[in-house]
Amino acid sequence: MPLGNDVSMKILVTGAGGLLGGRIIESLLQNGHEIVALSRSYPGSETWGKAVQVVNLDLNYQTDLHRYMEGVTLVIHSAGMNAKDSMSDPASALYFNGVITAKLLSAAVACCVKKFIYISTAHVYAGNLQGIINEKSPVTNLHPYATSHKAGEDIILFANEQKKIQGTVLRLSNAFGYPVNDLANCWMLLVNDLCRQAIINGSLQLNSSGNQFRNFISITEVCRVIKYLVEGPERASIYPLINVASKNVISILEMAKLVQERAQILLGHKVSLLYPENNTNEFNEPFKLQTFVLDQLGYSVSNEFADEIDLLLKYCEVIFRKNNNHND
Repeated sequence: MPLGNDVSMKILVTGAGGLLGGRIIESLLQNGHEIVALSRSYPGSETWGKAVQVVNLDLNYQTDLHRYMEGVTLVIHSAGMNAKDSMSDPASALYFNGVITAKLLSAAVACCVKKFIYISTAHVYAGNLQGIINEKSPVTNLHPYATSHKAGEDIILFANEQKKIQGTVLRLSNAFGYPVNDLANCWMLLVNDLCRQAIINGSLQLNSSGNQFRNFISITEVCRVIKYLVEGPERASIYPLINVASKNVISILEMAKLVQERAQILLGHKVSLLYPENNTNEFNEPFKLQTFVLDQLGYSVSNEFADEIDLLLKYCEVIFRKNNNHND
């Protein structure tokens, strides 16, 4: 049976203080769901209200997760180590993205939770995406960020295959947008960093030629996809692995120019864009990241970036200009 169809439910979201987790919670609250928000230290947003129970704990050291699963219908596991931290500490990445995911899943199964959504990454496919990629493409990336997420994926997919729980893995492309938590670690992301540069420096600087191709998607659209899968058609439950990406790839330089354009409109003055010449060591081949499952479900992913960039720029203007020293 479908989980949602606009019927409110109790949903546990990990990574509530992170970029994606906070936005997912905001999105789900719009439809009246009750949320259990897990975060290491984030106290929660003042706008969340009584519908959100914030639980501060470190999943690395929490031995009893069952107590937080009472009455929960769905777990959305968005907490995870980022690429930079995974590279510097592969063992911790494997433990958190793999072992902690297994422990969380085990608690969910024991407490009869109906569904578990694991937020993974499209970068499991390859270090440099090439050609046409869909949910049936092989997974070859050996970067610790990718392999640790693949470990988490396999745990969910096996439980789903064993019919212990309705498990779904979402492989996200390069998501960007404003955070709910001002301390969220999200400024290493390209678009987020560019918007911050526009506000702090009044200019944009790329570290590469910008000729590399990426598949970008707004966090607003990611949240819409998640809401659709949670509250939408029953047949969505038959797909355990889903790519979440926009329809087109663009170059980093094209995205930077879009941020430049939106920043000039917001700020009312010229914003320069600087970048080095093309480096022959850069991988600049276009590719196509297909959303085969979402297409089958009849869901059309939006390619709209301007609105999310505008919101992100306005967020940066408030956060990074409220103190004259512009400290992060």
